[in-house]
Amino acid sequence: MRSLAGTNLESNQSGVGVTGLGYNPIWKLVLSRSGQSTQTYTKTRVLSIGHVEQEDSGIATVLLDNSDNALTTIDFERYKGIISYGFNDPTNGDEYSATAPVYVNGQRLFSAQGILVCQLNLIGI
Repeated sequence: MRSLAGTNLESNQSGVGVTGLGYNPIWKLVLSRSGQSTQTYTKTRVLSIGHVEQEDSGIATVLLDNSDNALTTIDFERYKGIISYGFNDPTNGDEYSATAPVYVNGQRLFSAQGILVCQLNLIGI
């Protein structure tokens, strides 16, 4: 079970209208692999995340904005990915809750609606 800091829990409740206050949802993807530089991508680079978590596995498809070609030469195969979701709390700043690790098992570069995209397929073990 995932636990949240008290402020993160309050922000999550607010974000879904439980308290009537609204906060901005945020997310990030941290990719790491032994011997390679760790890469962290947030809302500024992440176009979308399709993510399903189950008790003993997980699967995700992440679309990253590659308009600047910064991702074109990076081979993400076998990188470990940690997807985190959270909210920007006006008092405490960005607060995240990390999900279980998933691993990149596929990468594809393409153009969609005039935007260069890097698609990562990830699976949990």
